[in-house]
Amino acid sequence: MTNYELVGETTGVKAQNEAWFGNNLQVHLKPKHCHFNISMDNNSNVEITFDGGSNWADFSTGKKLEVADEYHLVLKPSDLFNLRATGGSGTTVEHCAIYSEV
Repeated sequence: MTNYELVGETTGVKAQNEAWFGNNLQVHLKPKHCHFNISMDNNSNVEITFDGGSNWADFSTGKKLEVADEYHLVLKPSDLFNLRATGGSGTTVEHCAIYSEV
């Protein structure tokens, strides 16, 4: 059986280009496989960063993300992970939770 620990979670109204997590998310000691679910109320573009916001890459382009979709990524200890919506009106994050395998 795999055990998980919560890395971070967020909800609420997010303005255009506002980082969803007040502090960038990190894992410690070794790279970890992470699972996360996101649900938001509109079709906003979503970007992802692994360096604390210096560089952003498209995560979802104009697709409404549903909590039923589970995403996977590997975070290494030097990563500074965050998300943001780039649509003109931002978005409302209904659910966003990220768990790492321990």
